[in-house]
Amino acid sequence: MQAAEDLLNPWFPSFAAARQRPGADSPGPFQFVTVFALTMSAVSAMTCAIVRGPLGGPHWLVFAKAFLLFGAVVSAVTLMRAVAERRGGSYAGVLMAGLATLFLPCLALLLGRAADLVIDPVLLVLLAFGIRQNALAARAMTSRQKLPAVSLGGLAGLGYFMLINSRGLATVLSPEQAIVGVENLDTLFHAAIANMLVKQGALSTGIDGLVPIAYHFLSHIWLGCLGLWLGAGTFNAYYIGAQIVAVPLLFFSLFWAVYLLRPQGERLRSGALVVLAPLLLLSLTEMWNVSSYLISESYFLAIIIFLLSVPLLAEISRTSSRRRLCVQAASVAAAGLLMEASKVSVGVVFLPAAGYLLLRQIGLRPMTLWVSAAAAVVLAAVGAWVIVRAMGGRLEMIDPFSIMNEYPEAGWPMLVSNIVLLCVAVAVWIAGQRADRLCAESFAIMAFAASTPSLLLAITGGSAYYFIHVGALAAVVFVVAYAGPWLEGKVPNLFRPELLVAALVLATLDTPQKIRSPIVVGEALADLAHRTSGYFGSATDVGGSTRRRLDTLLFPVSGTRRAFAADVARLPRAQSIKTLLDAGLAETPRSAVFIPPENVPFWSHLRDCRTGSLFIPALLGAPMIRGLSPIAPECRNEPNYGFPSYGPDSVSQPTTDEELCSRATRWGLRTVFVLATPTEARTIDCGAGATPIHK
Repeated sequence: MQAAEDLLNPWFPSFAAARQRPGADSPGPFQFVTVFALTMSAVSAMTCAIVRGPLGGPHWLVFAKAFLLFGAVVSAVTLMRAVAERRGGSYAGVLMAGLATLFLPCLALLLGRAADLVIDPVLLVLLAFGIRQNALAARAMTSRQKLPAVSLGGLAGLGYFMLINSRGLATVLSPEQAIVGVENLDTLFHAAIANMLVKQGALSTGIDGLVPIAYHFLSHIWLGCLGLWLGAGTFNAYYIGAQIVAVPLLFFSLFWAVYLLRPQGERLRSGALVVLAPLLLLSLTEMWNVSSYLISESYFLAIIIFLLSVPLLAEISRTSSRRRLCVQAASVAAAGLLMEASKVSVGVVFLPAAGYLLLRQIGLRPMTLWVSAAAAVVLAAVGAWVIVRAMGGRLEMIDPFSIMNEYPEAGWPMLVSNIVLLCVAVAVWIAGQRADRLCAESFAIMAFAASTPSLLLAITGGSAYYFIHVGALAAVVFVVAYAGPWLEGKVPNLFRPELLVAALVLATLDTPQKIRSPIVVGEALADLAHRTSGYFGSATDVGGSTRRRLDTLLFPVSGTRRAFAADVARLPRAQSIKTLLDAGLAETPRSAVFIPPENVPFWSHLRDCRTGSLFIPALLGAPMIRGLSPIAPECRNEPNYGFPSYGPDSVSQPTTDEELCSRATRWGLRTVFVLATPTEARTIDCGAGATPIHK
């Protein structure tokens, strides 16, 4: 062991006993990250507002409020971090302040419209104080530091706008895609769950009443509450929350974790490197892989909580006070619970590492620690098996290396990332002091916890990605945090922002998904216009080339986009929404919608006929009665997305008013809106002694 330390210490001097630069950090890295993230979110907000303006909204204030939320979360974290470092407090307070601010819109679920009187002033005050602190800190930054931060943030905002909207899930054109009939089933499924949670208080898809389903729910509650607070509805909140709040916050949290994983004096000194090095490593893992972390709302919310919690693990490794450990343990438990409620896989990776660190710091004897670890593994395995069985899992789910065989582009880059994490953790463990070793051990546990389920289980739909990718993100944080300062000190001419930018550009150019994203976004707009022409015989010309299509999409006051929106408003499903809203659906609590099979315009012209069953719950927040599609068996015989919870009796079929009321009152629903045609609706009052009211 001593020989290994003697070999590694000259190459990893920052891990050695002689600590470097014990003084406080300069504001440069911290300020660079903040400016980058704020610029990225602001550009995303402006781009979304520009696109949606001629399409009929939401109003630009909705996008400004979304940016306000993001800015307030960043301000809460940065302000609390400054207070904690000045007073010697724990990072646990920083984490809780950030999470409390992020979930502040959930007050809208309790207070309704009055929530604005509480939420908006709090967010404005936080943002104002954050801007003041950043402005003061910016005085220490030169123009050569400020300009790259703004430029890179702006490019990231535009680049990720194109990439996210090219994926076809919760895009800026989702309202039109849903009406035309090309919206992705996944987006409608999650929006339906969110609406049922915040508007009906039930974990259901709302296809036939409020039949419960087993599913994680935190991200749905957050986005549903965000839609209530913004006043834009849940369906709009899905792309607004993702592109303006969540994705920029994910990157901020990533850079934040990289910067704070090491103690003061041992961090990267260049803010550009704190941003560019993680982006480069992340881009290298995506060259053959799908960037699903950008579009899965449950995963990116869990990852934000995970990355914000990572610095707490580093603090635990340096803590000896039992009192502080208790505070940290409470924060770990709260954060872990939120991760589990959003995406189980993220909590499965985080909690074993955090629990191990806490047990080590409490001072358990090695034998007791190993016995506790073995017992925890057994209990975790039993618990996982119970959950799997409860959600319909089978023993056949055990299929070693299935992800490598079925999804090699997702499996191999992630596996290599986890192996790299283990190798770097071993190097740090050999050359580091006790705190470094504890940190390395916890990240090694993350690598094992992320890789083992992915490599052993056959998880449907490639969802093993959401285990193993957590390890890849942990690898990015750990490798940059520990290897970055060494590279910055040893080879400054090679580890410099200009070269990292060049490498990042080359990696982007060699990633088809990214380089083709503007083309795909333009094609999506053209496809919507073409499908609209199928109803009217002529379509608004959005352009035949990618440049013209993007001009049509992004020009602020586009008459072409306004004409396209007018065409979409004449489609049957758009008319159906207007008819139901005019009939009073939004103002009638505990109501449901029945669409008979004779309403062919509603049920037809769908690229995926399964989406018809989720259209009303996702866009209007009202459950259906007998809402399974009557078109064909393949429209309802779906093994996922909650469809197995409904039987043949849930298929749309001729139904009397008495039957509709009987099925509605079973779930506490008092009014049924019957949409006979896209322009004709009547209501049925299912209260005691009520008679049908026709409109």
